Amino acid sequence: MVSKPQSRFDSLTESLNDLGTPVLEAGREIWLAGLGALAMARQEGGKAAEQGVKVFDKLVLEGEKFERKTSKAAREEVREATEQVAKAARKTARSLKQGPATFHLIPKDEDWVVRSEGSDEDLSWHDTKQSAVDAGRGIARAHEPSRLVVHRADGTIQTSYTYE
Repeated sequence: MVSKPQSRFDSLTESLNDLGTPVLEAGREIWLAGLGALAMARQEGGKAAEQGVKVFDKLVLEGEKFERKTSKAAREEVREATEQVAKAARKTARSLKQGPATFHLIPKDEDWVVRSEGSDEDLSWHDTKQSAVDAGRGIARAHEPSRLVVHRADGTIQTSYTYE
């Protein structure tokens, strides 16, 4: 019997489950060590018990500080990942809805302009073709997925750049 290939989701779930067991075991051992320290401090009685409880309390406070710090870092990583996913989703939605944006670098009078396809509005105006190419590539990169079509002085297409 041929087995069905494992999906990426199933593979990821399996990896996370494999990771979870050692993490849970380590967490339990840390918990037990803390309980053991508290129990030993109480068994000692008197001044030793008092010192043990103080050490235990200090360990708890340090643990809480560490938890807050690592939680903040984890939240920041999740926020950044969420922003990246949202950006990719917007980019994909825009691409599916209207297709890649196309910009043209064309001669105009004695200068060069960058214009969005289907528009008569110049997005940027330049004395030299090279500065227009540089600006046009920047504009196209900012609107990925996109394409910049560079025209010659006679209006024919010289080259194009695609950004995904």
